[in-house]
Amino acid sequence: MRNLLPTLENLYKKLRERHVDLAMMLSTCVQFIVMNVSSATNEDTVEKEEEKQVEEEEVNEKVKSKNTCDAEREQQRENLQRAIDDTESALVPVRAHGLAVMRRAISNRTNRDVVESMYQNLIKCILIQISDDESYVYLNAVNALVALCNRFTTRTLERLFEELSIGKIRNDIRWLQQKLRVVEVLDRVIERLGEMLPPHAPRLVSVLMSVSQVFRSKPADGDVVRIASTIRASSLSALGTVCNTLQIGSVPNLAQIFRLCSNAILETLERNVNVRRAAANLLHFLVIGRDHADFFSVSEELKGIYTVLRRVESSDSDMTTRRLVSSAAYDIDEIMKKFLLSSSGTSKKREFHIRVL
Repeated sequence: MRNLLPTLENLYKKLRERHVDLAMMLSTCVQFIVMNVSSATNEDTVEKEEEKQVEEEEVNEKVKSKNTCDAEREQQRENLQRAIDDTESALVPVRAHGLAVMRRAISNRTNRDVVESMYQNLIKCILIQISDDESYVYLNAVNALVALCNRFTTRTLERLFEELSIGKIRNDIRWLQQKLRVVEVLDRVIERLGEMLPPHAPRLVSVLMSVSQVFRSKPADGDVVRIASTIRASSLSALGTVCNTLQIGSVPNLAQIFRLCSNAILETLERNVNVRRAAANLLHFLVIGRDHADFFSVSEELKGIYTVLRRVESSDSDMTTRRLVSSAAYDIDEIMKKFLLSSSGTSKKREFHIRVL
């Protein structure tokens, strides 16, 4: 509309001398046009400026938010690094505090990216501290490792399995203590996994069975024998936790577990009483409260273990082992009776069916 103004202005100049009224009307129209165009232009300009201001504010907010997040991440990273450095201190409280800070940081779900980026340094540090002689330190290390397992389950379990992949036992107390505490961590993780255990069960059972057989006791080794026997007992206890958590049909390598218990429960083969007790307890977890139908695939192993249990019940020198064995033998006896009753009932049904025919 502003393009018309020069033409209207020339027309106004020609009319104002002879046709005053027309010139006044034309002037009024021009004024109206100019005011409306100016108003519309101002409104458009104001609206555009407001939109631009909003966009700038949004950009500034995003930049500010990003800067804040980056600053928070950097702060979290610095705190974790300081905690890792604290674990190298000669002072016990400082090492324990560093591990406690690690555990809290790992458990905090808001900083997963930071923990994941520092995962290798964290687990390396924790695995070193887990074999510390000071209980205040290694208990905090165990808690930190359990927290790491809860956050990065598959990855951390694989790392722990590597720690327990042992070709030969070392006569090193600190090394043995580390293996023992790794098994203890696995036991706690198994309990926490609960319904999420089945995908990890095959590897867990395989590793724990291997550990229970690798750490054999040797009479001349003193403290090494004691800790190695404790590792074996702990691995059998962790196996019991697996069996107690899973349905019997989901327990991997069931026949091998029965054979393992059969050997570990005999005093002539296993001198350590804690290992024999753990084996008896594992048998108890395997059979108590189970349906006899779940054991059809291992019926031969059940017969063999029942014979061994009756022998141990009357000959073992440890009263607790005899009591645990007696309980397991009773449960297995009940399962075997149900086997006989079910097979007898099936035979009678077949006989009746033949007579009817």
